[in-house]
Amino acid sequence: MQRGSDGDAPDLRLAVSYRDDHCVAQVGGVVDAATTSRLVAGLAHPIATGVRLLVVDLSEVSVFGSAGVSALMSVRAMARVDGCRLRLACCPPTVARVVALAALRPFRSVAEALAARPVPPPRA
Repeated sequence: MQRGSDGDAPDLRLAVSYRDDHCVAQVGGVVDAATTSRLVAGLAHPIATGVRLLVVDLSEVSVFGSAGVSALMSVRAMARVDGCRLRLACCPPTVARVVALAALRPFRSVAEALAARPVPPPRA
């Protein structure tokens, strides 16, 4: 298992880029029971800011446990409540197999996920 710089916490990387009415979150490293609370909090923030579409790029994920699926399903539920679409993209084969079991459909690329409009209208 990968470890963070402090030697104890698994390494989870999350970078969020905002663009107009959507954002792209790039996730890397370990997504498991030890890191999912950080992942959920990091993905909840853009949803709370009112973006209409959140694309999660999983291309740099090295470990993806069942807790990761649960976390993404929680984020998807939060997004729906706030009128935001959640789309997964760029899943490595091992990640794609796990998310497919949970009926989460990943897109092959961020560009494909962004092009698969429509997104919900802005909140009133």
